[in-house]
Amino acid sequence: MNISSCTAHITDSRQTKNQKYSLESLMLIIFSSVISGYDTPNSMAEFAKIKQTWLQKYVTLNSIPCAETLRFFIA
Repeated sequence: MNISSCTAHITDSRQTKNQKYSLESLMLIIFSSVISGYDTPNSMAEFAKIKQTWLQKYVTLNSIPCAETLRFFIA
């Protein structure tokens, strides 16, 4: 099973210009950080920095989204 198959049923409501990060990468960062105890956008961004190598095993990440990007995506 891959991340894309898990998120295939989720509609991405972002405008194309706001899609620097894939839906799969944002969902993986948010889900894995929350179950690891990082539950604010600031701490999620920190988690993503710490676990970047691990996250890249599952999604393509050229950079890590900032807390504001995560906050906007969650809202």
